[in-house]
Amino acid sequence: MNRRFRTAHLLAGLAALSARASAAAPTTAKAFSVAFAVTLICPSAWAQTPPVVQAPWPAALAGLAGCWRSEGGEPGSGEQWMPPAGGTMLGLGRTVMAGRTVAHEFMQIRHDDAGRIVFIGLPSGQSATTFALLRQTEHEWVFENPAHDFPQRVIYRLVPPERLHARIEGVRSGRARSRDFPMRREACANPAPDRRSASSSAPAPAPAATSVPHAPSAPQR
Repeated sequence: MNRRFRTAHLLAGLAALSARASAAAPTTAKAFSVAFAVTLICPSAWAQTPPVVQAPWPAALAGLAGCWRSEGGEPGSGEQWMPPAGGTMLGLGRTVMAGRTVAHEFMQIRHDDAGRIVFIGLPSGQSATTFALLRQTEHEWVFENPAHDFPQRVIYRLVPPERLHARIEGVRSGRARSRDFPMRREACANPAPDRRSASSSAPAPAPAATSVPHAPSAPQR
């Protein structure tokens, strides 16, 4: 009852104020009175959009940072990840076959606008795709996008201290499919310059009489 009395009292005062102001500027007074009434009666009009609550950042993801050589792939094949900073981890993947880069991928792990932790992959020749973190353990992270054609899941599993196992899986043409990308940690050092490309009057050294062919590179995601 007391609340109704206060509301009626406010509205009565508002009506009197509106009546006094209408003689000078009726249109402005009417607009002001309506807006003020809405603000008084509906406090929810003051409410702002609540802040986005971000999912906790998995501390163990920092172990992904560094350089990873593709096991069974040609030299230069693998991934490299920057350490976490500014709420992101940035990565680059490359596949080398017959001495040429045949595929690459730019990658991110970050919070999206909804506060979720997501993996974003941008393979060469394709559009970027976002996979949300579905589940995690101490050393494994499963990202999923059920609406994507293939893959629907991207999985990273650390095998401390030196190995990383990446996997993509999903359903294509009604069949379950998967690909594995085993990698091993290596030093992120600049490779020695190719002496054949350096300007020198000396001829390039002759290749060895026998050579071991490179193992086939793992396909890029």
